[in-house]
Amino acid sequence: MGIRLIISVILFFSFSSRSFSKVGYLSNYWFTESFEKNIQEDNFQSIDPFLSSYAISYKDIGINQQKSLKDGSWYLSGFQTSLALGLKGKIGIHSWGGTKTIEIDWKRRAPKKTVSKERTILKNNKKLTGNKNTLFFNDKTTDEVINSKVNFIITKARNSGRVRNLTKLEGELKRIITSFQLMGESLTSHSFKSWRPVKLRLDLGIKGNGKVVFGPLIKMGGDLRLRLEWKKVKPINKNIVGSFNKSASSFFKKLEILLNSSLPVAKKKSLYPIGHIEIGLGIGINGGIGIGKIGGYGIPSIFFKKTSHGKEPYINGLLERSIPVMIENKRNGEKNSMGSIIFLNLDEKRIKKGIRKALKFSNKFMSKLNKKIERNSKWEIKRIKTQFKFSSDGSLGPVKISGIPHIAFYLRNNNK
Repeated sequence: MGIRLIISVILFFSFSSRSFSKVGYLSNYWFTESFEKNIQEDNFQSIDPFLSSYAISYKDIGINQQKSLKDGSWYLSGFQTSLALGLKGKIGIHSWGGTKTIEIDWKRRAPKKTVSKERTILKNNKKLTGNKNTLFFNDKTTDEVINSKVNFIITKARNSGRVRNLTKLEGELKRIITSFQLMGESLTSHSFKSWRPVKLRLDLGIKGNGKVVFGPLIKMGGDLRLRLEWKKVKPINKNIVGSFNKSASSFFKKLEILLNSSLPVAKKKSLYPIGHIEIGLGIGINGGIGIGKIGGYGIPSIFFKKTSHGKEPYINGLLERSIPVMIENKRNGEKNSMGSIIFLNLDEKRIKKGIRKALKFSNKFMSKLNKKIERNSKWEIKRIKTQFKFSSDGSLGPVKISGIPHIAFYLRNNNK
């Protein structure tokens, strides 16, 4: 804990003295949809000085502090920083509150002769720092297993002394976990060919009164945090698909066609390939299912991964319908609250254009930032996560600090 705190302080003051001195505004090109063929494409010239200063900030950060550590079992192998966008597109370091637009994972750029040693240390550290607040489920999880997991959480909450109403907590956990399990099982109702769902995730927070909160409502300090993850482990059995699963299957089929049409197979290997795609999965009051907001209230995220055999491109003719998307309804001066969230049927072709543009943004940004890193830098990019939000007209743009994203791309540096 002490080491993590020291590193955080180092990073914060480094940003204050360097990166904050350069200001950049992201072009409006990335937030609006234009049907003009001659529109000039943005190449991040408006944020070029900021990215240069940002990259220099990490040239040798933390290296000298690592040398001063007496405990040789600890090794600073990497860290994460984030960027955020203001309401007018101003870009800056994300420090506290609001939504991250871009998360950047950095890894140590080490000589080849020390790689094997560092990997061993990193592997040992992962064993020590694994997330013990994650509960795993799959399509073999029984009611007995769910009850045992609930009892485990109740015991942990009781031992912490921070939760007063354990009876209320137990009831809420059983309801939420059972619904989460049902949602996971619905993934087996559709046979995915190209974009395969690999996991379902839901982040929770437990308050002192026993109430369970979700996503952005979770505080860093007072709440007990918990993560639920579901993975499919057995093949599909179409004979036991329930009515809810049939409804979900229709949505998943439409979503897969949309992803394949929007993200075709690359003709050549990319330096920054997509590792995963994260999409919020929302359920309406009447049981309808659609694209939700990542980390939204009670909304799980579904992670997709490209399969090796998924090379069948979908033709545009199949994108003639709409797909439901959870959008903020700000008409009539309504405030941003749970009551202002509605499902809108957005045109699939416009969403396809938005997803392609979002991927272009991700690739361009990672390539641009990667070029800013000096050859003698001790750090390099390992992975970048970019987040995007739909608007009511179907356009898709980088999420700003006041919004909640619908979709995220995880791009990894494939340079060995």
